[in-house]
Amino acid sequence: MLRCLSPLLACAAAASLLAQEPARDWPRFRGPDGNGVVQESPKLLGKWDPKGPPLLWKSDPLPFAPTCGVGSPVVANGQVFTYAQICVPMDGIKPFDAAFLLRWGYVVEMPEDLRAKVEAAIKDPKYAEAKKVPAQQDAYIKEFTDKLDPAQAKQFGEAIANRFNFSHWWTMENLTWMASFKDKEIKTRQEFMNLFIDKFHHTIYHGPNAAQIIKHADALYKEQTWADAIYCLDEATGKLLWSKEFPGTKKSWGVEFGCSGLPTVVKDRLYFAGSGGVYCLNLAKQGELVWQGKGAASHSSPLVADGVVYCCPGELAAFNAETGAELWRQPAAISEYASPVLWKHAGKSYVICGSSAPRYQYSIFCVDAQTGKIAWKEKAVGDFPTPVLVGDTMVVRTNGGCAAYGITPEKAEKLWVSKDGGDYGGGPIVYMDHIYGCGQAYTPNLLTVLDLKTGATVQKYNKKGGQCTHAVLADGKIIFISESGYKIGRLICFNAVPDKYEEVGQLPAPDVVACTSPAFANGKVYVRMPKAIACYDLADHAK
Repeated sequence: MLRCLSPLLACAAAASLLAQEPARDWPRFRGPDGNGVVQESPKLLGKWDPKGPPLLWKSDPLPFAPTCGVGSPVVANGQVFTYAQICVPMDGIKPFDAAFLLRWGYVVEMPEDLRAKVEAAIKDPKYAEAKKVPAQQDAYIKEFTDKLDPAQAKQFGEAIANRFNFSHWWTMENLTWMASFKDKEIKTRQEFMNLFIDKFHHTIYHGPNAAQIIKHADALYKEQTWADAIYCLDEATGKLLWSKEFPGTKKSWGVEFGCSGLPTVVKDRLYFAGSGGVYCLNLAKQGELVWQGKGAASHSSPLVADGVVYCCPGELAAFNAETGAELWRQPAAISEYASPVLWKHAGKSYVICGSSAPRYQYSIFCVDAQTGKIAWKEKAVGDFPTPVLVGDTMVVRTNGGCAAYGITPEKAEKLWVSKDGGDYGGGPIVYMDHIYGCGQAYTPNLLTVLDLKTGATVQKYNKKGGQCTHAVLADGKIIFISESGYKIGRLICFNAVPDKYEEVGQLPAPDVVACTSPAFANGKVYVRMPKAIACYDLADHAK
């Protein structure tokens, strides 16, 4: 039976027992209550200017890029904090050397008229036919080379053959772009990979050329060392106040995708999970390390409650918040992505966390917060299950749709399952007996609204969609970042009205980083740019 679903209670449930800081701050993943809902917000603009909301500040350049992860900022105690997984610079590495360019068929010294002949021969329909049979392709290349001046054929024969063989990987414009970096020192693997990601966006994730680029990076930067870095900015100005780096490890997902967890701030302590484990820093001493706990690289964001840090750095674990002493581990709950949430029932605390092990067999675990012993395990509807709790009702939105469960200390009872609005969208917003799911990967679906009681689809808005990140609800408005193709995101705001889509506005700036989530504090939204954090004013000061 569905529990705690009156509009009043659905709102009140957002004021969970997890809050550790004033509601005006955004001190952790999904805000002060871990559900994306802002309980106390100033009046916000009812309509944005076509140019977007006012920009208050943009920080000085920070070492950001997808290879550094796509963690989002948090705001607490007048400061903004963000995490990045970075490379330690190396001297003397020149990845775009003559041998690298020759591998793809480019030689700087090749005469332009000869280069033009090669490109024309590659575009000839006869070559398209010859490529279907390896022996015929080889014969076509030999016939072309035999017609050249013998001196040119000898000098450039290898480059010409390579250019024919790999013409489907790179255009001449691509090769000319790579040649522009010839013999330039590139100090980190991240800087090298970022050049390709910035140039080719999502396409660099696919095809054998990506594998070859990574192989080249592995060989050149095999001595590269990594670090987990925290940056502290002034909330009012965006000025960098301090930064700290700690030895990390190499870990990337996909082509190159660094750890992306968010820090958690509780009073004068900052907790985060990086590539080197779980950390506690002293903010009163500009990020001095208090303790470091064991853990694998992950995207998990810590939950801090009742003097304990819960995190999923490879497997769900608990640490004493003051000393870092490891309290327990639950090896059955394994995930590189999940962030735990706290559930309290009849005075007892439980931790709920997703698991993706064995691979593609997703589950949600409920464990005793004191001992880590499993209370129950439920098969999930997909990956990345960070649930939202509304009293004793659990809502999970992942690839494959959305589901609601009635939970007790003994089990999770499935109440309904919807196949609308799934496939790697951001976490749900539960507001006034409705579930708002923003975005759906690989579709134009921008918004799906479901009835919390029944799971029935109330609205499905298919326009300008794509994968979206965890949203924020403040002053009856939902703010989120929608991916518009790899790397580029759009900050969008709409009214939280269940039966129709009412857009407040969009930020047309093309450089909001996709896969990041906004932070909201004091009427302002904080977003991650490719090389900075930016702060926009959403408050309606006329009100």
